[in-house]
Amino acid sequence: GLRQCAEHVVTCVSQNKVDLTEHHRAGMPAAVGGVHPSDLPLRLWAAELPVLLSVPQQKGKEPSCGGGGELRYRAQMVHSSSHFWHVQLSFALDGLPRPLRPFALLFTELIGECPLRRPSGETLPYTEVVAALDHEIVSHNVCLGRSSGTFSCGSLPNVLHLYLCADPSMLQELEKWAVELLLYSRFTAERVLTTVERLLSEVPEVLRDGGEALGQLCNHSLFLPANQLRQMTVFRQRPFLRRLRRTLKRTSSRGSAR
Repeated sequence: GLRQCAEHVVTCVSQNKVDLTEHHRAGMPAAVGGVHPSDLPLRLWAAELPVLLSVPQQKGKEPSCGGGGELRYRAQMVHSSSHFWHVQLSFALDGLPRPLRPFALLFTELIGECPLRRPSGETLPYTEVVAALDHEIVSHNVCLGRSSGTFSCGSLPNVLHLYLCADPSMLQELEKWAVELLLYSRFTAERVLTTVERLLSEVPEVLRDGGEALGQLCNHSLFLPANQLRQMTVFRQRPFLRRLRRTLKRTSSRGSAR
């Protein structure tokens, strides 16, 4: 991907579309080949990633998910000038069953906004999760594809990304949050209902924007139901979120959402 971007930059400069000096081009990050996670200076890759992917870790073998198919992971390190550490975990959702696809947007909105329950039994309330992330992490984001808005996912719609950025002094916290947010988040009925209400309140604003509404309508009309671009539109999410809200209100006494 970086090689293609570099070629695109060279083409644009040669066509006088971008006034980019040699100095700026020399400072662009270099594209590097894939490396094994154990070669990276983060314990997260070697120790936690196989657990994160729910695959057995066997010495001398690449992880496998069984069931006739293999689940392999690769890591890429890009060297660039930055005062921070950046980590991005990406997961392909091609095998996600169709009934679960509408939940993808809700999942991205809930990560970092829910309580955590660690293996030790310790429970961290969502308010403490939010406060800790604000204190220890410079920025974080969970999105589908190259998301450009709440109800859209742009290119690579079947890829889920978790991105975190932290000061070098917070490297251990960066590792910890990358794992804990995905493994130990608890989607309680209260937090899910609050997020559903917020998403529904944003639908009218999206529909008032003519250009945005037209783009949403095109995605809803042109793509097959299983396509994530269609599943993310307000025309698909609004009825789904309304049904979910009714279900949550009926079952709120149970204390957790499935």
